[in-house]
Amino acid sequence: MNYSKIKSIAEEKKISIRELCKNAGLTEQGYYNNIKTNSMKVETLEKIAEALRVPVHLFFSDEYIITKKDNIKEEPAEYTKCSECKRYKKMVDILIDELNECKSKLDAKKQKK
Repeated sequence: MNYSKIKSIAEEKKISIRELCKNAGLTEQGYYNNIKTNSMKVETLEKIAEALRVPVHLFFSDEYIITKKDNIKEEPAEYTKCSECKRYKKMVDILIDELNECKSKLDAKKQKK
């Protein structure tokens, strides 16, 4: 986990840490304590990512990209290097498979009618 990435992304988006904490529902003291102890809950990271409008995995990756068009950060092509990202990707892939299976079953029922 790269805590300096949070600060860098906030700076690029011209969001102060105070404003970030407010938007994420955190106290500044709690935020800085988490960084000092090198310990932050996944839920806290998710709130911060939501406040910054970036995917959580950016806090774990070495690189990220800002599109000039809309200034939204996107995942780099090599995002799968991050073990946390791999875990999330696997979960998403499983959900997609389950959705496709449900769709197939629904389509089969519609054809029978």
